[in-house]
Amino acid sequence: MPPQQNEGLTVSAATTEKAETKTPYLANASPSSSSFTSGSVTATCSVIEFGKSFHSTGICFLDHMVDQLTSHAQIGVTMRVSIDGVLHQAHIDYASGSLADRPHDRDIFIACGAALGSSLKYLVNNISESVFCCPLDEAFAEARLTLSSDAPYSLCDLAPYGSMPRQGRRWIGCYQCALTPVFFEHLVQTLGARLELRKMRGHNAHHVVESSFKAFARVFRACLDGSSMGGSHGCVIIGEERVRQDLLATPNHRTGSRSRSTKETTIKIHADLDCPAPTALTESIFTGVELMDIILGEFRQTAGFNFSVHCDGDIYIDDHHTVEDVAITLGQCLNVALGNKAGLARKIFFPCN
Repeated sequence: MPPQQNEGLTVSAATTEKAETKTPYLANASPSSSSFTSGSVTATCSVIEFGKSFHSTGICFLDHMVDQLTSHAQIGVTMRVSIDGVLHQAHIDYASGSLADRPHDRDIFIACGAALGSSLKYLVNNISESVFCCPLDEAFAEARLTLSSDAPYSLCDLAPYGSMPRQGRRWIGCYQCALTPVFFEHLVQTLGARLELRKMRGHNAHHVVESSFKAFARVFRACLDGSSMGGSHGCVIIGEERVRQDLLATPNHRTGSRSRSTKETTIKIHADLDCPAPTALTESIFTGVELMDIILGEFRQTAGFNFSVHCDGDIYIDDHHTVEDVAITLGQCLNVALGNKAGLARKIFFPCN
């Protein structure tokens, strides 16, 4: 493929060709590789489904952000940066931690974003769109992505980055917060996509940026898997849905039960992560607080699994405590059903208005 020129960005992409009969998302598929040059910086990126990752961008926090695609999109990403022809070592800041003398920051963000977008494009085999909202402690980011767009577009509304100082933070370590939109702008240009990335809330700059990268990783995975508004998020291993259906015919479900007694009421909750949610919104949900029943029903249907809630006793004495105690018991019940923290790696698709 001949080099392309675009606003000073030299592109030399060596990408594995897709056959028309290509089976998507195979773990042993050949990785795609792309190299992009901006200024004196060249970034080389390869991606492979369910593979391992390695990053040496020269900015350690950027390494951490790119790695979110491995954790949350199940895509192994290898990203290597060379400056003036010298390949940079991993886990070392290219400017030795200096904030005063960093001449290559912008070029690193441009080249890495463009290289990553070009490599991810290999995985796209249909036009799809999705939305994903990602919480990280107090931060909450929303990503809306349309793949295979004829008019690439990027909106990255994350500033201010945190609330302290009042105007937000400029740096996270040696990572310039203001260059985050630059990274995504060049990513969508080479990916051929429309991306809207918004901070819904967040007081910690680290959490704001990381929740944004995680939201992008999750929404990209959802697009690959064909999930959209109203569907469960598809970030699962191949064949997991079939395994879930097989489990329905056996007693070996991922289940959990918890009860909680207070002066006001007794609460009993049972969850089955392998049983689909019932069609009726509030079936087998009775807290005595109508709005709480509806909220739990909406949560259950969006999550796509079943649980029952029943409260006995004087449930009307204090609806605040009832709601709080039900939420605590449900959380404990889900924790039992998940088994260990490894199960928490898969967030549920969550459309946000």
